Amino acid sequence: MQLALADINENKLSIRAASRKYGIPYTTLTDHKKTVSPKKKLGRFTNVFSADEERDFVNHLIDMDDRLAYEYAEKNNITHPFKGGSAAEQWYRNFMRRNPDLSLRAPEPTSVARACGFNRVQVKIFFDNL
Repeated sequence: MQLALADINENKLSIRAASRKYGIPYTTLTDHKKTVSPKKKLGRFTNVFSADEERDFVNHLIDMDDRLAYEYAEKNNITHPFKGGSAAEQWYRNFMRRNPDLSLRAPEPTSVARACGFNRVQVKIFFDNL
């Protein structure tokens, strides 16, 4: 299979000729050629993060979410089962199940009034209330 795909990719043989030479069905070779060959990047847009970096970033966001629940419980002197400075994944899943009105959401544009209200004093008041 690898030899046939190498011959096809190097334009030594057509898919049909490679199929006859190596005894591999034509459709199998076409399917493998579609999946094996790298996708050509079109356009000017590229990803900022690699797939591994994006996975690390997502894990970081989830970890910060767990820590926020822990910090809220600590600041308000609420007894909790959290260990190690963050909430457990099972707790998070149960919390989301109990609160279906919470969800992952797409960002919306900020209104002018809201943007003007976002200043150091208001942010400090918000975090003091946590």
